[in-house]
Amino acid sequence: MEMKRKGKSFSQLIDRHLSEIKRGGIKILLRKIVSFLKKIATIPLMILLFPVVLCIRIVKPWVLVRFGGIVGSRIGHFAVNTELYLCSSDINGKRRKVVDLLFYLGPPCNMQLHKMFSRVVNIRGSFVYYLNKVNKMFPESEEHTVDSLSTLSGLSTDRDIYGWFDKTEPHLRFTDEEELLGLSELRKLGVPEGKKFICMHARDSAYLDKVIPHNNWEYHNHRDCSINSFLLAADELTKRGYYVIRVGFIVKEELQADNPMIIDYAKKARTDFMDIYLGAKCHFFLGSCAGVTAIPVIFRRPNIFTNYIPIEYVYSWSVKDSFIPKKLKWRDSGRLITLKEVIDLGIGRFLNKNLYDSMKIDIIDNTPEEILDIVIEMEERLRGVWQQEANDENLQKRFWSFFKKDELNNVFASRIGSKFIKANMYLLEQ
Repeated sequence: MEMKRKGKSFSQLIDRHLSEIKRGGIKILLRKIVSFLKKIATIPLMILLFPVVLCIRIVKPWVLVRFGGIVGSRIGHFAVNTELYLCSSDINGKRRKVVDLLFYLGPPCNMQLHKMFSRVVNIRGSFVYYLNKVNKMFPESEEHTVDSLSTLSGLSTDRDIYGWFDKTEPHLRFTDEEELLGLSELRKLGVPEGKKFICMHARDSAYLDKVIPHNNWEYHNHRDCSINSFLLAADELTKRGYYVIRVGFIVKEELQADNPMIIDYAKKARTDFMDIYLGAKCHFFLGSCAGVTAIPVIFRRPNIFTNYIPIEYVYSWSVKDSFIPKKLKWRDSGRLITLKEVIDLGIGRFLNKNLYDSMKIDIIDNTPEEILDIVIEMEERLRGVWQQEANDENLQKRFWSFFKKDELNNVFASRIGSKFIKANMYLLEQ
């Protein structure tokens, strides 16, 4: 049985490589050949590192050296996983002397974020990567891995299931020089000194298609939405005195706005530095299911998640955050699917568009009016003028009552949009 599993796994690996080469052509083939040759060339280095790892094992009673890989290639995991790792030290502490040596599992996608994390954690590059590979050849290697002590204390998760972000302060800080640069760049974008701004971003397929073109990312497309569906809300925010900045790195849609207070930074002026600065300094962030929302998350800025899907992956743990999900409808009958059905049938965890199609489920994006409603709610809550109705809290409790504490969520503190849940009471049907 074990041999069959290994054989099948090897066959699947070959099929995956052949599929990537077929899609990417000679460029991908050459990249894979170079990668293979590099692996062969590292064998002498790994032999030389054996004594180093042996010494690490010898000193373990006094100093525990651990290795950890940072998912640097995707902004969401880069930001949230690493910040959660830092939060775990604040919350859990360390019983004995521990030295963590970190490395990237791929080139960092944002150099400003790399620079800021490098100030507070030990990121030591490829040398540590190979030390970790040698470490795994020794018995009991798990104890020398950051993720070994707890899945919640390592670098492998972006789920703040115990609400640590609301219990800790951000670990990243801008230097005085960076603060001055950020203010200067804001003026260049057209945001006057002292004016508050909102960031907005709608997920589309352009980034992954451009950065990792040899992968087929169509299975993610159900998470996409149109940035122009945010414009009704953006116009309302400008009437209330805010500037609205569209952010993103490689975006598909042009922003169809002629309002001078709505700025298409993503198309005109983006930099690694300002991607982080804007997310860290915005009054709140209006987004969807995309990694860039991780920047305001790690700087503890309020987030609105629109068009959320699948619902069980919603960021549930922060009192600062609000969300509205995409609606789901049975294709044959046209009936909207209740929250109980979504969770009981496992639909709330569907990450692949093909799964929805296999069950004949249509996915409905949020309307501009629904987005406007939750934006107004967030803006008025932050100003302290939101008029809460008598049944609002009961509806919030009823919504979260369908969820169970598990590896995805353990704290249910964020809010589904008040007007959205009242307009879609079918969700709460038993």
